[in-house]
Amino acid sequence: MKRLLLLLLLAILSLLGACSSPPMPITSYSLLSNVAPDTAGKMATGLVVELPKMPLPMAGLGIVYQKANHSLVEAQQHVWEEDVRIQFSRKLMQELNGQALPVEVTSATTLRGATNAAPRLSVKINEFYGDYRGKAVLAGEWVLSGVDKPATQPVAFYISESLQADGYPALVVALSACIETLADQIAQVVAPLTV
Repeated sequence: MKRLLLLLLLAILSLLGACSSPPMPITSYSLLSNVAPDTAGKMATGLVVELPKMPLPMAGLGIVYQKANHSLVEAQQHVWEEDVRIQFSRKLMQELNGQALPVEVTSATTLRGATNAAPRLSVKINEFYGDYRGKAVLAGEWVLSGVDKPATQPVAFYISESLQADGYPALVVALSACIETLADQIAQVVAPLTV
């Protein structure tokens, strides 16, 4: 009887060992810019992009997706290479420098000789994720402020881009495209103010 119980126990343990799988690999992603910054002929730093305000879980390490109308999930194996707020700020700065603005745009994390008088672009992000309908969503508001000028009224935005394929790589590409669209919208409003 003991022998039968021992064989049964060994069989159960071997089955449990066979069911365990190796840990899933973690993949990290970046919001890369396709724009080469063009600061030639531009005045010194004339606009500083602040780190965006972003609630959790969007400001977390994992890429966020919406499973249902009121359910956001932060991925565990698909994460941002570095703080998503820093990446967002850098990408927005690079995209704005690719626009026809008369001033150089700098990120608050890389201030190069910017003075306190330089206008500041503050972005508050309410939505930055992929949704269950196959779209990347970016929504929030931005405001321009400066020491010698009153702040502009907050400008609300809602941008969505369809994913061109399934998966996280396509989601990151679509989220990057949302930031490019936001940069276009901001540049149209900011350009006349920075002259």
